[in-house]
Amino acid sequence: MRGHGDSEGVSDFGGAEIYDVDAVVALARQAGHARVVTVGTSQGGIAVLRHAALLGGVDAVVGISSLASWNWRDDADPVARRQLDARIGSRAGRAALRAWGVHLPDQWEEPESPEEVVGKIAPTPVVIIHGTDDRLFSPDHAQRLYDAANEPKRLLWGDGFGHAEDGLTTAFGRRLARVIHETLELPWPE
Repeated sequence: MRGHGDSEGVSDFGGAEIYDVDAVVALARQAGHARVVTVGTSQGGIAVLRHAALLGGVDAVVGISSLASWNWRDDADPVARRQLDARIGSRAGRAALRAWGVHLPDQWEEPESPEEVVGKIAPTPVVIIHGTDDRLFSPDHAQRLYDAANEPKRLLWGDGFGHAEDGLTTAFGRRLARVIHETLELPWPE
């Protein structure tokens, strides 16, 4: 996505990144893929949910460890909140992120939150996945996203699953593949 690694531009936490998702979806369609499912974790979850709601064009969307609203600090674990604030809210933290290949805006304009737009995704299926041990975005964020979404929707909890990539194991990947097949009503390959 923009502002990460060798990508040009500036990352704005899932706002303009919907256009990056849209470009990948268009490439997949041009390559002849009949079905396209977007999957994103954390900021990527924000981006794929907002993309499906605002631009569409996918057959299903999976948001993993996404926040519901921009006031996430209110219920985040204090240690996790301080760590992220130190990275994005201080000059030294932002310099370190730039050194790691992440470019943040000097000023940020808050786009619509995932919770505000997730209801627009229907009739495209939406799957919300969240770890019960997520210290950055509490499980309440997933419940709020699920409650705001329209059918077809599905909410899955990961026990012992922290934030985003913390829970991405081989077993999780198999479970996710099965969920996507079920969501698209495709037979599970034996």
